[in-house]
Amino acid sequence: GNGLFVVQFLKSLCDEGLLTFSLLSRQWEWDVDVLTSRDMADDVVGLVTMKMLKLDANALNGLKIASCLGSQCDESTIKYLGSEYEGRGIGLSPMLDVAVNEGLMFKVGTTYNFAHDDIQKAAYCMIPEAERKYVHLQIGRELCSRVQPNQLETVLIIAVDQLFRGADVITSRDEVIRLARLALRAGDAAIAASAFLPASFYLLQAVGLLE
Repeated sequence: GNGLFVVQFLKSLCDEGLLTFSLLSRQWEWDVDVLTSRDMADDVVGLVTMKMLKLDANALNGLKIASCLGSQCDESTIKYLGSEYEGRGIGLSPMLDVAVNEGLMFKVGTTYNFAHDDIQKAAYCMIPEAERKYVHLQIGRELCSRVQPNQLETVLIIAVDQLFRGADVITSRDEVIRLARLALRAGDAAIAASAFLPASFYLLQAVGLLE
């Protein structure tokens, strides 16, 4: 909203040295002519996108992955993601810590939260539309392949949701059948939690995959 735009706009001016606090005069100072000559984004998404593009590549990729999970994600989930970075000794948590330091996210306990829905939207929109289903599919695959079978229930719903969002680009019939089985497990888990509406969704999706 407007509040987020004002905060991010002022932060961007400070980061670029266009808005400074003078210890001598004890007031904020800026050059109107310089500001009016700058090419500034006029909406929240555009402004936040410009800020994200200044992050290093790893932090930016971490934000993109996190945005696929929604408005928040927990360390217990993201520790299984980003396998392509492990050879370089990099995990997703340090990447998201950069976003926290930049005010794009905040952390409560072990949960990373986007500071605003528009920030999550901006991060997600930075993934080319043609690639989004493949990214969701990769996230789902990583969760299913890297979590111990006896611990899969802890991330089952997230994994199935991600796989569903990438189901259109699955080419293997065997993988479709595996997804249907996972959807049945997700449906059973939802029923056990008395979440009957989500349960019906997972069960219907499972049936639809096998038709």
